[in-house]
Formats: sequence, structure tokens, C-alpha cells
Amino acid sequence: MSNNDVQALTIEELFFGNAIYTIPSYQRNYAWGQAQVEQLINDIDDQRKEDENKNYYVGSLVVDRRQANTEISEYETIDGQQRHTTLCIILAALKHLNVEVAIKTLNLSFECRESSKRTLLSLFVHGEPKGKTLQNLEPSMVNAFNVALKIFKSKFNANELIEFKKFLFEKVIIVRTCVPKDTDLNHYFEIMNNRGEQLEKHEVVKARLMSHLPENEQPVFAQIWDACSDMGHYIPFRFDSKVRTKIFGDDLKQLLTLSYGGNGLFNAVLDKVNSEQALSKNSDTLQASIYQQSQSKGNLFNLYSEAKFYERKKNDEQTQLDDRFRSIINFPNFLLHALTLFVDADELIEQKVSLDDKKLIKEFDTYILEGLAEDKCAQKVRRFAGVLLKTRYLFDCYIIKRDLSSPEKNWGVRTLVRKTSEKAKHNVSTVNTFIENSEKLVMLQSMFNVSYPGNSYKHWLANTLRYLFNQEQTIDVKNFIVQLETSAFNQLCSIGKIDTKSSIQSQKELLKQTINCGTSVQNYIFNYLDYKIWLELNRGDFDKVKFSLLGTDDEILLDTPVVNSIKKVATEFKFTNRSSVEHHYPQTSKTEAMDNKLIDTFANLCLVSSSTNSSLGNDYPEGKKKTVLAKQGDKAESLKQRLMFSYKDWYLSNETALTEQASGIKLHGDAMLELLLLPVIT
Repeated sequence: MSNNDVQALTIEELFFGNAIYTIPSYQRNYAWGQAQVEQLINDIDDQRKEDENKNYYVGSLVVDRRQANTEISEYETIDGQQRHTTLCIILAALKHLNVEVAIKTLNLSFECRESSKRTLLSLFVHGEPKGKTLQNLEPSMVNAFNVALKIFKSKFNANELIEFKKFLFEKVIIVRTCVPKDTDLNHYFEIMNNRGEQLEKHEVVKARLMSHLPENEQPVFAQIWDACSDMGHYIPFRFDSKVRTKIFGDDLKQLLTLSYGGNGLFNAVLDKVNSEQALSKNSDTLQASIYQQSQSKGNLFNLYSEAKFYERKKNDEQTQLDDRFRSIINFPNFLLHALTLFVDADELIEQKVSLDDKKLIKEFDTYILEGLAEDKCAQKVRRFAGVLLKTRYLFDCYIIKRDLSSPEKNWGVRTLVRKTSEKAKHNVSTVNTFIENSEKLVMLQSMFNVSYPGNSYKHWLANTLRYLFNQEQTIDVKNFIVQLETSAFNQLCSIGKIDTKSSIQSQKELLKQTINCGTSVQNYIFNYLDYKIWLELNRGDFDKVKFSLLGTDDEILLDTPVVNSIKKVATEFKFTNRSSVEHHYPQTSKTEAMDNKLIDTFANLCLVSSSTNSSLGNDYPEGKKKTVLAKQGDKAESLKQRLMFSYKDWYLSNETALTEQASGIKLHGDAMLELLLLPVIT
């Protein structure tokens, strides 16, 4: 392969070059969601802030050259189309925000996919789609555009947008690789899909940490690490059965009864393992012989070139739980949360650990390995292993996970339980960790999780694990919920720059500035409000609560059937990944435009899925109500939206002072402002 076949292109060169890229019909549709789009923008901006003069490599673009002449080259995209399409959408969002991008047209097209081609062109030329236009566009692309637009509006000022665009064009690099002429693309795909995995960052960190331990301790560290790395299973079942009982007890709940001061937990596990001599050739850990054969402790090639991995034999206890649960984070991100708790214990360290797993190796070097003598490093590695194990145990017991065995793949906070009868002594299942308040705990955590889908921004999870880690052996559910609700309210105050010591009126004015800004309102505020609505509707006295939520007890103003259905809707409500801000009264009216002072107020907005947003288009409130109720029934995407549907008249342009309170938008706006600032009483 010649040098001309592999080129590092700046984003400016990618879009300004004399090339056209076509995504063939056999490629899948655009599928990036909120988390991936946010991650790409944030990664680029993080690098800009860290060093604006350093190149940032954003990935690869594998292409097949279809045609080349002196004027233009045409390429078929084989790999990298999702990232390339997202870069186009980011440029469209910047252009819509009046950032000069100096590109008249995009050089990306789609083969036999007119809808995708039309959508990308519309976003670039016209910007944010509205009304009936939405119905003819690809929802996934429109959603990505709206996500990018919201990030740019909420996190960047005008100068920062210009600096971001400059860095994007000049310093962000994508590596374009042309496959050799006459390559069998089918065979190429087969190779790509079956190629061996490269050494991952967390494997490098593992090897570095283990190299500082004595040889007799390395297999135990490896077993702890490997057990913690499998985020889809409860940790006791990642240990050999004999060791499992010694560490976790017969009831699988005794881990925290082990001593864990200093290196205590690691040493306790080491003792249990050695006493049972349970590390066998069928263990899924690296064998100690690997390290005996190493020429030097820090040589990664030697550590892994002789590595042998064995398949763990399944037993009856674990198979019934295999592949049932899905974690909200991956293992590299979990390592950073454990490192955060490890650093917390060191009062001499004031810096915060990054949750960005691209910095995994750097963070571990900084906080564990750098500048220490060998014996000090070994002590830190042992202590970290204990922190890792304890954190993973707490994560399993007290943090939400999806249950893939349920039809709706519901969230749950569940723990392991072993049946006590002699007949079923090997039968292990899961139950709610807490008998009471389990649903409230799930709602709070899922509210946080859908608000911040990117792993690098799950600071709520870091705070939650910190709280759990610092508790005594027994976690009180009521105190746990108070901690989460306090964090939730503090997050609202942080976004709104609200001083809770100021007057209520002052707090309202500050919050209005934050929430009355159209599609720039942060998703968290909508989700937090939905949690508050759900909480109020589940307090018991529905007849009293519903009128406080609606701002009136005058049933003449209300749609009675909708109001009466709200209780059941709240019972069925679950948080889902929503990212589209919907204007209840349309921005573009067929007959009568809404007062500009009201159209972008929080009262007129709700958070829905991109598909729902597209289906509603430019319809009026009454039409949207009929569409959503017919489609969703009692399973609402947004509780706020259901309250909005409860009014007979949403907007009355000719209101007099006497009848001003009759409009739904006014009643709803006042009631939601009060609710957002209302203290939670658990």
C-alpha cells in the first residue's frame, strides 16, 4: 500500500478536497444517538481546551476508490460512515448558528437512499427543520442535529464556537485509507469482522499494576480484576465456587464483613484464596508462570505474549443469571469511578479524576504509579484492588441495571439471594435490594442516567458510589434516597445558578432565565421535573395533588378524561432516552402565531423522542394531543406533556385581564415553576 493510499486529512481537507464520498446501499442507516454525538463534540472540545496546537486524531475512514481523474476523485465509504455523517451534521449545526464554515455544499452522498440525502442537504442548507418538513426527513439525523445544536447553544459562547470551528478544521485529523485496487470487498468485510482484538487500555493498566506486586500475589490481583471486568454479571459468580463462599459467604452478602483497612480487603481475599488453593488452570485469570517468564516486569509484550486464557466452566447457579443484566457503564469507565474513590481517601491529593476513559492509562499513572518507590507502588496497588472489589460489590447491589429477561427491559436495583431449602440450595436468583422505596430509587437513578447518557459525564454516579462507599455496612434506603434527591436538586441549582439562600422570588427569576430559552433547555431539567411530577402523583391524595399540578381547580378549564387518566399514566411511567424538545404550540403557525414572549418559554416545551417530535410536526395542541394519546395510551414519554394535554385551551391570544388565568400555558408555566423549586419531602 503506497503512501498515497493512506492520508491524514484535516477536517478542512476532508470537506474542501476534490473528492466525493458515497455511502453504498448495503451500509446500515445512520444510527448515532445522543450519547455518541455528545461524546464526539465533547472529545474534540476537551482536546482543544487541553492543547489547541496539538492534532487530535478522530478516527479512520476506509474507502474504495471508484473513479479518479485530474478534477475529482470519487470514493465508496467502507468503514467510518457514522463518524463522517456526524461531522457533516456538526458542520450544519455550526452553520445554522452563523459560524462561518466556508463550505457551500457537503461532499457526502448516499446511494439509493434519497431520504438520507435529502435530510443531510436540508440540515446544511436550511438548518433546524420545522413543521411538515420533519415528516420527510430521517429522524436519526434530525435528532443528531438537534443534539449538536443544543450542546453548542448551552455550553459555548460566540467566541468559543469560532474557536471550536477553527480547531475542528485545522487540528482534528481523520486518517483516510484506500483499499488496494481490485480488493474483494466481501472478503475485506470478513477479515474486518473476524480480526483479532487489539490490546485495550484497561489491559495495559492491569499489566502495569500487576508488575509491581510479588509473583505470589499477581494471580489473586488478576482474579479480582477479571471478576470486576465482567459488567454483565454479579461479581460473586466471577470467582471459583470455593473462593466465592470464603469471600462472600453462603448468602453471597458477607464481603463487607472482611477487614478492609489499608490493604486489608486485598490481603483478606489473598488469604482466602491461598487457604483453598483455588487458583487452577481453569481459572479465567493470567497464570503466575507468565510473570516468571517475563524478562522484565514492565515489558507488556512479555506479559501478554505468553498469556493463556481458559474458558470458565459454567455451573447451575450462574447459568440462570448469565446475560440477563446490562450495566449502565463499561469496565474502563468503572475503573475510573473506583480510582476516584481510591483518590478520595488520600487527603494530600486535591485533583479530580477524569471519567473520560481515553485518559485511563494517564489517570492511573498519575494517581498510583508515578514518582513512587517500588514498595510504595505495591502498597497502592493492593489498596486499589480492595477499593475496586468493594466498589464493584456496591455497584452490583445498589446501582440500577437493565433486566433483559423482562419484556420491557425494565430498570431495577437488585441483589443476589440464595434459596435456603435443601432441595434448592444451589438455586440463586435476584430480588429488589430494598423492600420499601425500591421504585423511587429506580426512578431517581434512571432519571439521572437518561439525562447524562455519556459515560464521561456520569458525575451523579461518582457521587452516589462515594456516598455508598463511605457508609457503614448497612445502607439505609431512606437516607440513600435523601442523598440522591439532594444531589438532584443541587444539580438543578447548579444549572440555574440558583442561590438557595436567596428569596424564592429571586430563585424564580434566575430559574426563568435558564428554562425560558426554547430548544436550548438542558434535558436534565425536563427529566427532573418529570420525576417531581411522578413523585407528587404517587403521594396518595390524587384529587388534591392533581389540581396543584395543574394550577387550578376549575374543571371548566380542564379536559376531564385526560386529567382522570394521569394517575394511571404516572403508574406506568418509565424514563427513556428522549432528546427532542417539542414546542406544544408550533413555532410556525398556519393561522395565528403565538406571542414571541411565550413561544420559547418552558411552559410551551416538553421533552420527547425524536420520532414523536417528527410525527407531531406543525400541528396545533389539540391535534398533537389526539396523535399522542392514540399512539401512547397510558404509556407516556413525558409526564409534563400529559399535564399540558389536560387543558382545554392552551393559548388564548385575545385574553383580557379578567380571563388571563384561563389559558393552559399560563397555568402550566406557573405550576411547573413552583414545582421545580419545591423541596422534596421523602
